[in-house]
Amino acid sequence: MRSNSTLLLPALLLGLVAGSGQAVAAPKASAIPTQDIYADNGEVKTVTGAVHFAVVGDTRDAIAADKVNGRVSIDGAEQAIVADLMARVDEYRLKFAVLLGNMVTTSSTGEWKNFNRDWQGALAGSQLSEAGGTRLKSLPVCGTSDRTGDEWLTGFGAAFPGVGADIGANRVASWYTVDISADGKVWRLLVVDSDKAALGSRWDEQLAWIPEALKGDEYQHLLVFMNQPPRTVAHSVKENEGGGPGELMETIEDSTKLNMVTAVFAANTGTNEIYLPGGRMGEAYINVSSGAPAATLPRWRTTPELKLESIFDLQLIKAFDHAVEVRALAETVVDHAKARGSYEGFVGEYDARAFPVAGWWNVSIAGDSLSLDFRMWDPSGSGENGSVAAIYHADWDRKGGWRIGMDATK
Repeated sequence: MRSNSTLLLPALLLGLVAGSGQAVAAPKASAIPTQDIYADNGEVKTVTGAVHFAVVGDTRDAIAADKVNGRVSIDGAEQAIVADLMARVDEYRLKFAVLLGNMVTTSSTGEWKNFNRDWQGALAGSQLSEAGGTRLKSLPVCGTSDRTGDEWLTGFGAAFPGVGADIGANRVASWYTVDISADGKVWRLLVVDSDKAALGSRWDEQLAWIPEALKGDEYQHLLVFMNQPPRTVAHSVKENEGGGPGELMETIEDSTKLNMVTAVFAANTGTNEIYLPGGRMGEAYINVSSGAPAATLPRWRTTPELKLESIFDLQLIKAFDHAVEVRALAETVVDHAKARGSYEGFVGEYDARAFPVAGWWNVSIAGDSLSLDFRMWDPSGSGENGSVAAIYHADWDRKGGWRIGMDATK
């Protein structure tokens, strides 16, 4: 919060783009196209059978900090992912899409219009799509770039009218819950804001809200969605940035029953990852990137120890070997990924310049079970912007925990 009241008016009119010093005009709410929200805060959706939904994240364009962080623009990925979502809505019976933030580079009117233009074929909103077909409603998460130049989230609130818990004073909250009763069991979806530094005094307001949002016995399972990752090995961002993600998870775990959290979804990494640090009976940490500039992905780290879920890593190696064959990747890139040759003894890494890991996750919940599919972008695929295909599958149930692999259901 600013202590100098003379800065208040300029702050309402202008914001600074992080890391550039460039001033941007505050968004004009009435000019921003709106997206349809799947459910309001506290709402319960009751369905028969399973509920299927998409999870996407990191869809913004490049920013100045990407070059410093070694992130590489990947032309065509976002377009291919949008097209794949459009093609799979009816096939997968998708009901909505969770948007994990970083939808725009700055919260300006023009940027929110660009987001709508790029995604209106897949997302239901105020503007019709020329492509026709079924479109998805949204459950949005506020990302670090989505509030750039817009401290009070005017753009986020205008793009997703009615979003967030009711915190009064015409303010936009970036946290809320939605319950989905699927096949007789209730899954609570908890959306939180991990950007502790940007929230200021609102951080304590959110922390105080979480125990109230998680009390009661109405739900049996919990899914958590935030923008910054509690766990990651990606080059582009620090794990538990600013302490916010970790503090949120501690508060969440203290506010609900033991082993209630099934999965934690985040973004802001420039790559896709899945970790099971607690083993097959623990929660999964899943990071999603769906077209924003890509980051190099290490396959493991030693201090503190963390490694990609082993079958996920194996499936990435298979996709990598295919890329080597079709795109004739350099031998040094292969050695780097497989920690051999001049890279022997070092951590194996998927170089973002040669092998970006972009895509989206298909999630299904029903009763005491959950399933995941990762659909990965292949720039050498047959489509105009490459193709997207499922390369990884995982199932979870309350009794057996996680079962991993494309044939897990067998």
